[in-house]
Amino acid sequence: MYNRVVFISGPYRANTLEKIAANITAAENEAIWWVSNGFAVICPHKNTGDFEKILSEDKALLPANEELIRRSDIMLMLSGWAMSKGSEREYACAVKSGKVILAQRSGRQHMYNVISPQHLSRDVIVAKGKFYDPCGHTEISWKVLKYERKRRGPK
Repeated sequence: MYNRVVFISGPYRANTLEKIAANITAAENEAIWWVSNGFAVICPHKNTGDFEKILSEDKALLPANEELIRRSDIMLMLSGWAMSKGSEREYACAVKSGKVILAQRSGRQHMYNVISPQHLSRDVIVAKGKFYDPCGHTEISWKVLKYERKRRGPK
């Protein structure tokens, strides 16, 4: 049984077919890892790869992705996402929907940083469908990860 649904967002478009293929492979590798660790995954790079030859990415594919983001639990931002207009739009949708947003930590395999503005910023390690604190290696419950909010200033 799958624990949570993860939507993978990252660069897709590029100026060469080789770079597009590399972007798809990066998303695919991450998707395989998350599925093998107990999560259901939505990976638009694989779900709708090459659809842009027939459909408009901005008018058809990104709005469809936004609906899938609203139905997911977690948004995973791949390395380089901030340089992708599509990923920026997906990130905005995830923020608006209150999703837990994780960003890949460069050079740290399967360690992520919580970057959703409404949640407490923290590093997490993901393993076997669970979240862990990288310092004490103690488990972080989904409830804590999802509902732990940034503190507001004094009233």
